[in-house]
Amino acid sequence: MRRGGLTISKPAKKAVAVGPVLNAAEAMFANAASATSRNRRQRWAFILLTLLIAVGGAFAARLFVAERNLVFAVSRKDSASDLFAHNLQEAAARNRGVRIIIRNFDSPTAAVQQFAQRRADMVIVRSDTKTPPRARAIAQLEHSILLIAVPKNAVPKSMAALKGKKLAIISTDSRDLSLVRAILARFDFPDSTHIEQRKPEDWASLFEPGGPAAVFFMARKSGLASDRFWLGKNQKANFKLIDLDGAKGIADRMHGVENESIEAGEIIPSPQVPEEETDSIAVDDILVARQGLPDTVGRALVAAVFENKDQLGVPDRYATNIQPANTEKEAIILAHPAAAAYFDDQTKTFFDRYSDLLFLVLWIGSLVGSGFLWLYSQVTRVTPIQAGQLADTFQDLATRAKAAKDETALAPIDEELDRLLSKTLAGLRDGSVSYDGFEAVRLTFGLARAAIADRKRELASARA
Repeated sequence: MRRGGLTISKPAKKAVAVGPVLNAAEAMFANAASATSRNRRQRWAFILLTLLIAVGGAFAARLFVAERNLVFAVSRKDSASDLFAHNLQEAAARNRGVRIIIRNFDSPTAAVQQFAQRRADMVIVRSDTKTPPRARAIAQLEHSILLIAVPKNAVPKSMAALKGKKLAIISTDSRDLSLVRAILARFDFPDSTHIEQRKPEDWASLFEPGGPAAVFFMARKSGLASDRFWLGKNQKANFKLIDLDGAKGIADRMHGVENESIEAGEIIPSPQVPEEETDSIAVDDILVARQGLPDTVGRALVAAVFENKDQLGVPDRYATNIQPANTEKEAIILAHPAAAAYFDDQTKTFFDRYSDLLFLVLWIGSLVGSGFLWLYSQVTRVTPIQAGQLADTFQDLATRAKAAKDETALAPIDEELDRLLSKTLAGLRDGSVSYDGFEAVRLTFGLARAAIADRKRELASARA
């Protein structure tokens, strides 16, 4: 092999010893290469970690948003409860605290079943029916009174006198029929007693000759005085409302039922309906939400109800006098914690309620963010070789060149110098070698190159 006018053999080249200074330089380059490779893997690992955190955060945010989407199970479309649900949906959208999704079912009972099966977050429960265990009261929406009407010319002396007579009920709600049957059972009416289900528009005809001996009707307070079917075509009351015998005792013994009295003329002032104070029983429609609803969501729901209650009701039909849920421990349905809290501290602002939590979240977020940045800097940091550290290596090559005894010893020094220069320049380009002390490298490289050239001339002169 020829280089710079010198001829050396491969065996001779392999025999050349490498100095300790050069070994140190090689070790520095090897460590730098290893660190660069490791740094590349760490960067990818950190990017992957960042993506996982981002995905996790997005998933958590989605869960948070999902928690604010409440499914409201109600009866068929255009029913009173459905119209109320749509009013509440609009109010909640204005408040921006929750988003209500309405799902319609064939009956109120079917809607409650959906809630019980955890397919809905909200439903309207009647107080005299079985309440799902996870239901917690948000508000009392409606108060319904059981009315018993009989033909004016055939007023029975008591409820027992209706036994074996023709009976009817103005309702298509199975809950109303069940309640009436439960009441009649207390008067020893047989289970086989037939109760014909009729519509409100049939009211006047029911009291004509040959009609039922009594007609039962669950009258909502919201529409008690506005239901004009009471009067019929002749604008005359051809019926009389009678007492439910032992109404107070029945209310005390039946779940979710309370005693209720209707003042004379409360339904129609003239002619007076009822003609005198009438004693009966009543039940409540209660808006419930699932237990475990996040506090902020629950509060937003309660606020949407009570800050808009005058706009939620269906005029002359439903929920025109919304009342707070009963917060007593003996309540038929336990109040939702958010409902109780709303009335306990409703004057507090959002910042008053959550200032400590917000401060804690911000503090933790700042701490985590700072730690994350520090970790990134540590993981991705590679300490480069300072150029000045290589100056000793170039100086060592210059010293070895001056001491070379012949051209065979000088050739590998020349090659090492070129290789070391190439690695140094490559390191400066990829960042594994810094420019610190580069002037010293430039000077010592020049000295080494000059020393090799001088020694070549000396050996050539000696050979001549």
